Amino acid sequence: MNVRITLSPRIKRLLTLLHVVSAMVWLTYVLFVALLALHAKLSSNTSTAAGVYEVLYYFNTLGGVGTGAISVLTLLTGVALSVCTPWGLVKYWWILLKLAITGSVIVFGLFVLRTSIRYLATTSGESSPHATQALDSLLWGSTGVFALLLCAATVSYLKPWGTVRTPSAPVDRGVGNRIPVRVRRKYGLTSTIQSLELVGLDRRLLPRFTPGAHIAVHLPSGRTRHYSLCSSPRDRTYYRIAVLRDEGGRGGSQEVHHLPEGSELTIDPPRNAFPLRLHPKYVFVAGGIGITPLLTMVEQVDELGLDWELVYTARQPTSLAYAHELYGRWPGRVSLYCTSAGPRPNLIELLSRQPSRTGIYSCGPAALLHNLRDFATTLRPDLELHTEQFNGSTTNRERHEFNIQTDKQNTIINVPAQSTALDALNETGVAIESSCGTGICGTCKVPVIEGDPLHPDGIDGPSENRAFYPCVSRADGTIVLDV
Repeated sequence: MNVRITLSPRIKRLLTLLHVVSAMVWLTYVLFVALLALHAKLSSNTSTAAGVYEVLYYFNTLGGVGTGAISVLTLLTGVALSVCTPWGLVKYWWILLKLAITGSVIVFGLFVLRTSIRYLATTSGESSPHATQALDSLLWGSTGVFALLLCAATVSYLKPWGTVRTPSAPVDRGVGNRIPVRVRRKYGLTSTIQSLELVGLDRRLLPRFTPGAHIAVHLPSGRTRHYSLCSSPRDRTYYRIAVLRDEGGRGGSQEVHHLPEGSELTIDPPRNAFPLRLHPKYVFVAGGIGITPLLTMVEQVDELGLDWELVYTARQPTSLAYAHELYGRWPGRVSLYCTSAGPRPNLIELLSRQPSRTGIYSCGPAALLHNLRDFATTLRPDLELHTEQFNGSTTNRERHEFNIQTDKQNTIINVPAQSTALDALNETGVAIESSCGTGICGTCKVPVIEGDPLHPDGIDGPSENRAFYPCVSRADGTIVLDV
């Protein structure tokens, strides 16, 4: 069982501050030792060397424990932060590297550097083979330690690589894996948005999920709709979703709005096509109901003490779900825009002031994502943009006929202009599992071997150049798929 202590935000901030300050003091002290050792090495004056050794010995025995206590404090606060936050102690390679560097440096300092300083303090600056050897050990040892600590500080800032163990693949989404749930609570966030809390039958815990994940909800009418999870990933007793009523939609959202509390439904296990990755800073841009997958991301990034900001925009106030909750908790990080009564967010200004490698996470309508993608590509290609559209769209793209060549069966399948690739594949005996029909859930995603897919606006991007979504994607000429 994984046990993690939850700290209050204030305690976590104080612990983080203590860790950063102690680490900086440690790094500065090691540089100080290296410079003094170099000064003693270059000096031919015995009294100068004796003075250097006396200063080093003073700091080494300061308070009866010496500056070594700073290194131990850095290690303990780092371990405490890892154990008490979702970072974990052995989940990420960069944390393991920091732990290894810190532990090895402490041991080296205790048995080599400390011993050298104590010996040199007894020489009164006189030169001897043993004193020269001790001074060389101190000089090169402290220089190496400084380089290692600087590496640990850099790794802590960049947070490179990934998890130690690759997460297992999502559970198969077949009917046999559907999870029975009950609508425990239902309430209005605004006049057009309903929040539903779903609990497992017989008080069963629901599957784990990560920020950005969504579930497929199978409604009594037989419709299947996909909704982002916006409850805490740590609380497996219930899932929370928020549903915008779409009067011009296909009826799914209206059916959800009319579900009474106590209704029993089935859902698929959570899937995540919009995962949160590691960045030095995060910028979240939400359009309307697109706030839902970003809520859990904001919670996790804030809990980890990382730098972030949220821009939340909608045409009408009724589309700003969770606006008061978000602004009330983080007034300095959350910016709200209601475009029917005020200005639109300045996306160019927003992107231009971000540091390199900032992660931009956005969910919303096609126009918002299209503008973000254009501005990021043109003005700030060094930023890392991740998007999810809350509904599929093929607007501004003419539907035309094209061909699919299947790699495994080596057959050519014609896709008429009025048909989808999914229909054409299924009609010719190539079975492709699908779910949402809008390209959002990723169920029907297949690899591209040759050719360039044309995606709807919401999923078009560099990361999807080698993927094809038969329910919505098209192509020019012939495209070769791994089916």
